[in-house]
Amino acid sequence: MTSNHFELFGLAPRFAVDPAMLEQRYRSAQAQTHPDRHAADGAAERLVSTQRTVRLNEAYAVLREPASRARYLLTLNGTDPLGPGGHDLPPEFLMAQLGWREAMERATRAHRSDELARIDSQLAAESRAYGEQLAALIDVDHNYADAAAVARRLSFLAKVRADLAALIDELDT
Repeated sequence: MTSNHFELFGLAPRFAVDPAMLEQRYRSAQAQTHPDRHAADGAAERLVSTQRTVRLNEAYAVLREPASRARYLLTLNGTDPLGPGGHDLPPEFLMAQLGWREAMERATRAHRSDELARIDSQLAAESRAYGEQLAALIDVDHNYADAAAVARRLSFLAKVRADLAALIDELDT
């Protein structure tokens, strides 16, 4: 197997990844290595096929999510986004996060899925803006220290959005 997730899919190690291209390369690789395709092979070949499938799935999961892709790229470039100071976030970001969480709580108590959707739209826009910053910092400037700070914010937003999606699902059921 190749040495990193990007090589596994024949992609350049960049933050800006074409999601459709990643999906297509994943599906193609998956079709070739899936254990069902090797059911008639010997035990060793089936084991290798299973291991390759697991590796493909793990790599795809990391690369398809912008926050995990950023962390992975930073790690490849010798920067640990969760290293010393890796949990520090600017006070204004933390205050905004508290505001989002309070708004989510109020909307949930009031059974306002439309309000939760509005919050999600706002957070999606914030996430896209962080993604654009990361593309510039990682792919163009190679400024991994500043990219690590942005990646931490994007990771935090991803967690808030996951919690928000769970609240929306809860209200919809």
